[in-house]
Amino acid sequence: MARLQLTPIAAALLFGIASLAMAQSPTTADPSGDHDTTAGARTPSPTPSETEIKTKLENAGYTQVRDVKSTAEGFSAKAMKRGKEVSLVIDSSGQIREKPAAE
Repeated sequence: MARLQLTPIAAALLFGIASLAMAQSPTTADPSGDHDTTAGARTPSPTPSETEIKTKLENAGYTQVRDVKSTAEGFSAKAMKRGKEVSLVIDSSGQIREKPAAE
């Protein structure tokens, strides 16, 4: 009798372990359904936050960074450098372009 009760428990454990193993698979389906991609595939980097952009600008020597906004080019901001106010554009690759602030 004890043997009959053990069989369903063992079957449930094996089913649970198999389910966990499948959930850990590194392969994900391509949304187009054409092929699978592996977990090691290159994914686009996440968009930086306004705080990360501000930190990047401060690390580049800009002070009083403000008005950080997302734009079609990447981000724009206003800041001070060498005693002058500048307008900045940070493109999607992280390059900083500076132009004199509009009066």
